[in-house]
Amino acid sequence: MDPISPSFDTWTSLFLVVAGFGYFLGGMLLFPSENRRNNAPIAGIVLAFSLILSIYVGYWTEYVRYFPVLMTLPTMGYYLIGPLLYLHLYQLKQAPHSAPLSIAHFTPALLILLLFTLQFSGRLFQLNLIANVPILGVLFWLHNPWLIVAHLLAYALLSYRQLRPQANAQNAEWPQLYRRWGLFLLKGYGLFTVAYVSYYVLVNFAFFNSTWDYSISFTMSLAIYGIGCMAYQQPAIFNGELYQSLFLEEKAHPSSDANEGLLYERLIRYLEQEQPYRDSELRLVHLADQLGYSTHLLSQLINQRAGKNFNQFINDYRLKEAAELLINEPQRSIKEIYFEVGFHNKATFYQAFKRQFQCTPSEFRNRQWRTKSV
Repeated sequence: MDPISPSFDTWTSLFLVVAGFGYFLGGMLLFPSENRRNNAPIAGIVLAFSLILSIYVGYWTEYVRYFPVLMTLPTMGYYLIGPLLYLHLYQLKQAPHSAPLSIAHFTPALLILLLFTLQFSGRLFQLNLIANVPILGVLFWLHNPWLIVAHLLAYALLSYRQLRPQANAQNAEWPQLYRRWGLFLLKGYGLFTVAYVSYYVLVNFAFFNSTWDYSISFTMSLAIYGIGCMAYQQPAIFNGELYQSLFLEEKAHPSSDANEGLLYERLIRYLEQEQPYRDSELRLVHLADQLGYSTHLLSQLINQRAGKNFNQFINDYRLKEAAELLINEPQRSIKEIYFEVGFHNKATFYQAFKRQFQCTPSEFRNRQWRTKSV
């Protein structure tokens, strides 16, 4: 029999509950939904914290000794948190369809996952795979706590730089809108980093005791419940209403008009550059998802700034391009043109075109060419 039977105490029980809540919250944030966007990095942070907490609980309660290879996983979690925070801020700041973040940011975590896979497979098949491939032993250096500290601090700096305004950037307006949310996350990440560093500093002093062992887990618990409380109190953050709910002031406040103007400018720039209206299946929720807006916010912007509903607003772009194609590409058929710009069928196109230009597409084309020939 084991000399010490695995058991839970008050603290380990609480941490296990937090981890369970974290798994639930992370799963909910990842659950597919038309209105959810940019949630994967935040969900990844919550799941990484939950994974680390779970393994630590197994360590404190002695259950992990039945499968010690699991102690490799917390290190992977530590290497994931910084890049995931950076990725989240990067996604908020970048324009839609911008260049993706390099996978190189996740290299340390992927190497730890490789190490865990080799250890797990070795235990499963009674093989020492790492000993058979000596160079893989270098991966154990990634467990060095001070290397982890350097990694955490590097991503604290990188994440902070994502929050700085860039006057010459194409999307320079975004720091005004997402900075509060980003700073909230960055402060939590900073608290976690301080707890991690202080643990490995204080462990060298005589007054250090087992209570300090819970400090890192306590900050991870705060992070999980902090994001959970935000999801409960401000669900709009996680269904696309981040910008409207957190950063747009009351309607009467003058800064509201400025912020709404910036959002509307971004909408117009996206429509002109990416031409999403060419998709005949485009709906309000689809365009909102592409922009990172809520459907309510997008509808409000179009109604107030353009004075039109969504269908009228999108059809204006389709009709404008159709008119240009009718003039500049006379060899193309009208059917080919209206399908290209996003209309479903001839009847819908002709009705909208006639309402806009007071003539049929054929008459419009002939009229323009007669004008040019005169």
